[in-house]
Amino acid sequence: TVELLTREGEIVIAKRIEEGLRELMKAMALFPGTVEHILNEYALIDSEERRLNDLITGYPDTADDDIPPPAPQVTAADKADSDDDEDEAATGPDPEEAKIRFTELKKQYQKTSNSVNRNGRDHPRAEAELEKLGELFKSFKLTPRQFEPLLQHIRAVLTRLRRHEKTVMSLAVRGAKMPRKEFITSFPGNETNEKWIDKHIRAKKPYSELLVNVKTEVIRAQKKIKLLEEETGLTVTEIKDINRQMSIGEAKSRRAK
Repeated sequence: TVELLTREGEIVIAKRIEEGLRELMKAMALFPGTVEHILNEYALIDSEERRLNDLITGYPDTADDDIPPPAPQVTAADKADSDDDEDEAATGPDPEEAKIRFTELKKQYQKTSNSVNRNGRDHPRAEAELEKLGELFKSFKLTPRQFEPLLQHIRAVLTRLRRHEKTVMSLAVRGAKMPRKEFITSFPGNETNEKWIDKHIRAKKPYSELLVNVKTEVIRAQKKIKLLEEETGLTVTEIKDINRQMSIGEAKSRRAK
């Protein structure tokens, strides 16, 4: 009974970890280039240039909900019989199921791309297609070799964004003595608005004159933020929102452990 309860507990924990990872995958699908990269990788497998289990380890939505039975005792004779058949046994994800799933993912990716290009990411139709894409993408379990670089790439974009924002804040708050509260309330939403600093210079505040001295550097940092938006095809708000959703998924997975 104790062993059964232990296995039940392990299953509950595993499912919670899986749920967090699925949320993380769904958020990653919203980042431009993620799904496209995986589809390109699958194309190499389809042309037999790579193996399927180099890309995915399975599908979390097909996990057996039942409690697995205790492992059977294997005799030497059983092992010998098993070894004879080992080379013939299929290992890794089912290629036929993979083909069905990747075909569906590709179809949805194309629909989503068309809608985003036609309407913009913030249009209700595009948002609906992005939601569908995320739901499909989270049904794949990527190998660490595929998953980690994608995750790190998205995190690196946020790191660059925060670095440029920190530069602007340092120039305004430390360099020009703008009150920190004023900066925090006025800068969000104006990250790429080069007229933001002019508004504060014209405000005739105690710090306005000092802002003139840092204007060139502030605008230079804002241009870098704008370049980041152009590189990713996302706004500052969208970059932060995707990373926030990813963090929620990661936190759920961590807490489950």
